[in-house]
Amino acid sequence: LLSRRQRQMCIETDKVFRTARMLFPTDRVSQFNLGTVCLLEGKADEAARLLEAFRADPLAWNNLGVLYMMQGRFEEAHAYLNRAIGSGNREAVENLKILKGLWNPSGTK
Repeated sequence: LLSRRQRQMCIETDKVFRTARMLFPTDRVSQFNLGTVCLLEGKADEAARLLEAFRADPLAWNNLGVLYMMQGRFEEAHAYLNRAIGSGNREAVENLKILKGLWNPSGTK
């Protein structure tokens, strides 16, 4: 769970990125940032709408892996997290460990 301070920071960050998105609707940076905030807030559907435009962008692969993990799309999560790891994203290593705790593709223990 998020602390009171963390929740307040998310609310404020969300407001800033939503404002940036309204002011600059075609700006990819504001789209990516708002998608990331939505992901952190657990708003998977909104995050998907914003982040899936970045499927070819290595900077988005970890976020897409986390998004797909949240949605139960484990094979896609696995693919994107591995891509992120291959591009040098260290955070993806930890997220892959979490995925492996949730999903066993071979069906064995």
